[in-house]
Amino acid sequence: MFKKVGLGFLFVGLAFGVMALCEITRGVGADASVKASVLWPVFIGICAIMLIFTVLLFAANQKLNSLVEGEE
Repeated sequence: MFKKVGLGFLFVGLAFGVMALCEITRGVGADASVKASVLWPVFIGICAIMLIFTVLLFAANQKLNSLVEGEE
C-alpha cells in the first residue's frame, strides 16, 4: 500500500516539475494568453512509460534469447 502511495506522490511531483518547467520556458511576466498546457505532463508521462516498457521488453527479450540458445 505504501509503495503505491509513494509512486503516486512521485508521479504528482514529476507532473508538478514538468508544469514548472513549462512555466519557466514560457517566460516570467508573459501574457496570460500564452499558457503552459496541462497536456504536457500527460504527454511526458506517456512517453516515460513507453520508454520504461521498451527497456524492460528488450531486457526480457535478451534473457529469453539466452535461455533458448542455452547460454546463461
